[in-house]
Amino acid sequence: MAALYALAGDHSQREIHSEFSDCVDSSSNDDFPSMDGEDEGFSAKVWRILPWMKLPALLMLYLCLMMAFGLVEEDWSLGDCLYIAIVVMTTVGYGDMVPKTRNGKLYMCGLAILALVTLVATVNVAVGHLVRKSIEKMEKKLEEQSKVHFFDREKGVNRSLFRLRNASIGMVFFLICSVLVYSNSHWEEGSDRVDMYIDGLYFSLVTLTTIGFGDYTGTLPIDTSVSRVHCCVLMLVGIPFFAAWLGMVIDVMFGSSSDHAVLKHMSDLNTRKFDELKKFQRDLVEWGFFGIEENMKEDKVSQITWILFILVCNGVVSEASLRDLKSNFDELDVDHNGTIDHDDVDTWILRLQKEKDDHQ
Repeated sequence: MAALYALAGDHSQREIHSEFSDCVDSSSNDDFPSMDGEDEGFSAKVWRILPWMKLPALLMLYLCLMMAFGLVEEDWSLGDCLYIAIVVMTTVGYGDMVPKTRNGKLYMCGLAILALVTLVATVNVAVGHLVRKSIEKMEKKLEEQSKVHFFDREKGVNRSLFRLRNASIGMVFFLICSVLVYSNSHWEEGSDRVDMYIDGLYFSLVTLTTIGFGDYTGTLPIDTSVSRVHCCVLMLVGIPFFAAWLGMVIDVMFGSSSDHAVLKHMSDLNTRKFDELKKFQRDLVEWGFFGIEENMKEDKVSQITWILFILVCNGVVSEASLRDLKSNFDELDVDHNGTIDHDDVDTWILRLQKEKDDHQ
């Protein structure tokens, strides 16, 4: 099940919002709204916010249905309902609490499907966002400490190892805390402390990998509020974290799948494709990209326009990301002449030195 988290998290990083995707070979017919003209900014914002609006509603629907089912059909307490809702959604499936009635089993079939939809939506929208933000912070720290630049492909392995090292430290710390919580909450007079630690590690990893054998759960061998809270934290926080860590391990061992991506090409030209290229080029000019206005006047399409167009069609970069990159360029282009030159470099060196002196 951890693979599902990794897959969903990877999918969340790909934003294919272009209406031009049918201009490349083997195109897909993704039904995304157009972001043309005056509505472009508003539509883009709505499209980005919409998943965040849907997710709380989906979670509330799932929890309400589970509680209604548990309270009415199975005579569970509210705590039981919340516990089993998390167990089902994370697909751990301990087996310590299951529906007993015929109606309950049928009801649980529908809830299980809704739980998986909720799970994937949560990973796509929330977990994927948090993982991307944490990776951005780690890469920024790496650049500051070791002077490894994000565009230096020869040192890409260093970046991956840096991320994996930090994630591994966090994973080990998380496991140690989990083992300590388990051993303290399940401690009984005469218990062997080493056995408690081993059981805690076993229980933690069985939960994080979503195997859920059922011999150790939030209610077995001891049913306490602490053990249930411990289970919920493991499932809601630990499983996504563990899946992200596994993804980093695979990235270091086998390389990122994006390094081997095959882009769809434009194998021929026709009037429609040329019009789409010119339309995309007009968008670039409206966003403030320099150096392509002359091509528009002469009814031509530049090489850089075509390359950006193909990247957007393949979903490698979104139109929103292009605008963000343009803003980033404008920040670096201090004199705003459309190029980065030695004057800009000198200005930035002085600015950074001044900030360093102010901090001291």
